[in-house]
Amino acid sequence: PDPEALAEAAAERVVGVLAAAVAERGVAHLALTGGSTAAALYLRLAASPRREALDWSRVELWWGDERFVLPDDPASNAGMARDTLLGGGLPIVAERIHPFPVEAAMREGPGAAWAAKTYAERLRARVPAGRDGLPSSTSSCLAWAPTGTSCRCSRIARRSPRERRSRWPCPHPRTSSRTCPG
Repeated sequence: PDPEALAEAAAERVVGVLAAAVAERGVAHLALTGGSTAAALYLRLAASPRREALDWSRVELWWGDERFVLPDDPASNAGMARDTLLGGGLPIVAERIHPFPVEAAMREGPGAAWAAKTYAERLRARVPAGRDGLPSSTSSCLAWAPTGTSCRCSRIARRSPRERRSRWPCPHPRTSSRTCPG
């Protein structure tokens, strides 16, 4: 598929899912990822007409994964989201933006495993639990290729409780992550 068309379709779907969650529960939780195709999606979400199509002040932003680098590093997913999604002027208050605590982990020295554990605790404290007791975000933007072969914006709640439990959080030497690979 055409990467531009894919980003457009993904943006429409994300806004629709988030708007439904806000209407139903008053808040939506969006798990972000990194990469150039995610950046294309975020630019579309931050631009008209999608910027106005949703009450973004009711959206909480989380990261599905983050590299163990400072936010100003070009490899940082939080930095990319800051420059694309948040740089477009979306009215999301700072208290609803939840990056991995990479800076604290690097400056204070506790490491990536501490960052993943701390982030999991924050998620459990703020994100409603599903029937299995695990936090359940409204929508996740998972890593996707420009070819569209791995593009998914999915509702985590649709996963089986067993799959969600087995994929919660998994520290990696260079990545803090909410989900384990494969």
